[in-house]
Amino acid sequence: MAEAPRSAAALVGAWTLVSYVVENRAGQVIGVPFGDHPLGTLVYTPDGRVLVHAMAAGRPLCGSERLVTCPDTAKIAAFDTYFGYAGRYVVDAAGVHHQVDVSSFPDWSGSTLHRTASLEGDLLVLAGPRDADRVPVLAWTREERAE
Repeated sequence: MAEAPRSAAALVGAWTLVSYVVENRAGQVIGVPFGDHPLGTLVYTPDGRVLVHAMAAGRPLCGSERLVTCPDTAKIAAFDTYFGYAGRYVVDAAGVHHQVDVSSFPDWSGSTLHRTASLEGDLLVLAGPRDADRVPVLAWTREERAE
């Protein structure tokens, strides 16, 4: 049975994204932003750092060696199919809180993203606040630890 992680130690390690959906307040799926097979990595470190990268599979290339010469339409498509951020995290009874230092989405930099967390074995599900019209729900599976 899934339960909230009791401590930050339960989250430490690398995780691979297995699904990313958006639900309404009633818990019904209303969107699949990165398709049925999203790609992503989530890392929680023992010293309280969090790193997140998530994107759609099969993103088109810009056809450029430099970001600044990527055509505007390709930049928009790239922005719409990817997000990444890094910062610190805190676990408490309400869930996990990502205190964002840097982000591909400028509005997240300097903010705290509050997520409910459910952990069952090697499956971690993080969800945004349920009082929103659009609730992101991301499921991650723990990567095998190197021996």
